[in-house]
Amino acid sequence: MTMMFVDPILAERLEEAEAFAAESYVRRLALRRPGVDVAVEDVAGGRAVFAGAGSPLSETKAVGLYGPVTQADLDRMEHVFFSRGEPSRVVVCPLADPSL
Repeated sequence: MTMMFVDPILAERLEEAEAFAAESYVRRLALRRPGVDVAVEDVAGGRAVFAGAGSPLSETKAVGLYGPVTQADLDRMEHVFFSRGEPSRVVVCPLADPSL
């Protein structure tokens, strides 16, 4: 028998909270520093967030929690980072759809 400490609903809430915080920071940064290169892209229920080169907030979160992830989703996610010369970092929840 496997004991789960987190169910899918709680996992979604936790992942969404992190993604929301990163997105909020990036949107506020864009308001305070017009012209700064930041981006937020919705990807398979999550968000790819670019908060600047080398930023620890530049990563994809909450992806795959609401269903399958397609190759097009991954391509869109990677484009956010690769087009800026950054590696594509993804925080993967263990409860994400297996297609991820």
